Amino acid sequence: MFLYQKMTSYMMSDKVNIYLAGAMESAGGNMNFPLFDFVAAKLRAAGFEVCNPADLARQHIGSLDQIRKMSKQDLQIASRELLWMELTWIRYKAKILVLLPGWEQSAGAQIEKQLAEYYGVKVWQAPDVILLSDVELDNILALAKE
Repeated sequence: MFLYQKMTSYMMSDKVNIYLAGAMESAGGNMNFPLFDFVAAKLRAAGFEVCNPADLARQHIGSLDQIRKMSKQDLQIASRELLWMELTWIRYKAKILVLLPGWEQSAGAQIEKQLAEYYGVKVWQAPDVILLSDVELDNILALAKE
């Protein structure tokens, strides 16, 4: 019953909920955390609720240093668990999925995009150079209102 109640509350939210999708493991040594964190901060400052996979990784696995020290096998197990949480958030809460530059190189981001499209979540591809100007933030908000 708890999971059902939680999912129902996600679906009833009027807030514009954005999920960030992009390359993490394929981005090199920093897991692309700086890009995810920058975009999440800009969107939150504009009033959006944001699911940032970098935040989820830090909450459920540990710091970037801890993640770097994990064996490949342990990282794969942890990544699978995170992907389940991320896909659940997209399915039940996201109104917009933002594709970050380089998302095409990420199998996880490709799955997230497919799931979003399947369930009617709007998809917005960020430009190659992410500044997220007021105009771009307005475009994201307009997309949510369509």
